[in-house]
Amino acid sequence: MQDDEVLHGSPLVHKLNELIQLDYDAIVSYGHAIEHCDDGKVHRDLEWFRGDHYRHIQDLSKVIRMLDGEPIEIHRDLKGILLEGLTTVRSLGGTLSALRAMLTNEKLTNRVYRKAARLALAPIGRVVIDQNYEDEMRHLAVIQSHIERLSGTAVVTGTTVPHVPVDHEAPLRRF
Repeated sequence: MQDDEVLHGSPLVHKLNELIQLDYDAIVSYGHAIEHCDDGKVHRDLEWFRGDHYRHIQDLSKVIRMLDGEPIEIHRDLKGILLEGLTTVRSLGGTLSALRAMLTNEKLTNRVYRKAARLALAPIGRVVIDQNYEDEMRHLAVIQSHIERLSGTAVVTGTTVPHVPVDHEAPLRRF
């Protein structure tokens, strides 16, 4: 991927701090979605993804300190309040509604990380941004998969039936 923008010093620290804020907003939104999920698989995955966002904040903070910058104090900002409100209201409809709210949030997060992945960074920053972006793409794919599963819109991609060898000499079992 070709770098679109080269940032150094405080502009780079500012951009990384924006990602920290984005990850914090995601953590808050995941908390609301998790509260309204009654599907065990979804609940587990959303907990896992929220943990990824905590790790993103820790890793981004380390990179900022290595750049002699100061990580921001995470807080609720206007964008975060709007995302939180959207997630809370939509999550009241249950698991599928919570997933749809998180799908919207993850699309935003993916868009921001995709843009950050085009920045020219020191190698350690590149590794962290790329790893976080990979997490975000995985979050989006899994959430989409859960939505398809729960809404009955999953698409079958294979038509072959797996061959299971049968031992014709084994006694039949009654169930």
